[in-house]
Amino acid sequence: MNKLTTIEPGVFAFSLAEKEVAKLSFSESECFLNINENNYYQLDYKGLKSLFIEGASEAVAYQAGHNMDEIQSVLNSLGIIQGVCVDIGAHNGVTFSNTYPLFRSGWSGLLVECDQNRFATLAHLYRTMREANLACTFVTPENVVSLLKGFNIPEKFDFLSLDIDSYDYFVLEALLSSFRPSLIVAEINEVIPPPLKFAVNYDANFQLDLNQRFYGQSLAQLHELCERYGYHILSMRYMDVLIIDKAYTEGEAVDIDTIYKTGFKALPMMSYYASYPFDIEALQLATPEEAYQMVKAGFSKFEGKFSLSL
Repeated sequence: MNKLTTIEPGVFAFSLAEKEVAKLSFSESECFLNINENNYYQLDYKGLKSLFIEGASEAVAYQAGHNMDEIQSVLNSLGIIQGVCVDIGAHNGVTFSNTYPLFRSGWSGLLVECDQNRFATLAHLYRTMREANLACTFVTPENVVSLLKGFNIPEKFDFLSLDIDSYDYFVLEALLSSFRPSLIVAEINEVIPPPLKFAVNYDANFQLDLNQRFYGQSLAQLHELCERYGYHILSMRYMDVLIIDKAYTEGEAVDIDTIYKTGFKALPMMSYYASYPFDIEALQLATPEEAYQMVKAGFSKFEGKFSLSL
């Protein structure tokens, strides 16, 4: 019998041998993994982020992204059953993935992850998915087009997931200059309300500072990009924004104030919002001019490294 292994802090994997059966049970504070009724592994919830239970050939555990049901619904409405997708910032390919179910169902495409440890897990979990191309590299506005072309991604492909926690706006802008995905999920810095246009500038030496929550783009900044390239924003759920090519829509898009209200303001506040260098609740109640000053002051240590306007 194989042993439980640690992939990265809080992420565990267990490979089942032939005829082995895994069962999970839960108490208020712990998770129990039972193999063949007589071998137990005990995991503390506080240290558990993800648990992958694998059969002889492929992973069977999966944590869906925030919008996966809606993504699948829109793809079905477009008649796209098996297509081409690109996942930039794929993590380990499974945890909160927007593309794992697609690749599992036979889609082709590309997954990109820059972290070597996460990529090693990704490569292992996707080892049987022959149509999934993998790349371990940093994606920038300077290389994203050549990267996709190098893997023969067609100019018009079906689905893009973008989540790099940095200069996302400029990567998406460069990608849309040469490619036309039908549907996109792009991550934003969701606490920055319309009409503030915020974006982290491209910097080849960018280092993510989660303690300061300095990354990404605002909804209004993304909306400006969508308008320029002919896309509509369909919905938002916290940091994930669903975007569609206008060619597949009729009429006017929902205004971004309404999208922001339903996709952020009406949802429970996340605990990590307390780590922002400004008061998130006060930011939502402020006038645009006041909100501008709050964000500018909060990110003052990054002066010159971001754009901010009304």
